[in-house]
Amino acid sequence: MESAKDGMYLVSIFEKDGVVEASLGGRVTADEISVLAQEISETFEDLSDQPFSLLLDYSRAKRFDPRSLQALNELKDLAFEYGVAQIVSVAPDEGERTLHQTSRLQQVLEGREKFVPAGTEQRLLAAEHTRQQQIYRAA
Repeated sequence: MESAKDGMYLVSIFEKDGVVEASLGGRVTADEISVLAQEISETFEDLSDQPFSLLLDYSRAKRFDPRSLQALNELKDLAFEYGVAQIVSVAPDEGERTLHQTSRLQQVLEGREKFVPAGTEQRLLAAEHTRQQQIYRAA
């Protein structure tokens, strides 16, 4: 777990399930998200030969300022560059979820990103992983 003044993050890799999970908590700054992006890009490189999803759980993070939100969106774009099949984001409340979802509306409409309430993310990722494995095997 990495930590700074008030914010922290934890990256977990579930290779068998094809899931990279980044949990963010506290007051997360744009600089911290940039460090997370550098760290997580190495993980993406290791998983590039198989379908995988990214779970971003920021349900324990404080409200993002505009710079932090921009850095988070850049992290998501980086994930897509590395071939992530889908990003599932868990926001702390409905207002924050709406803010994040609105900033990523195109990706949501394309089905590449989902914003869910806490507790439903694992079920969604498991279903998506099964679907991606079927597509991957068929190719």
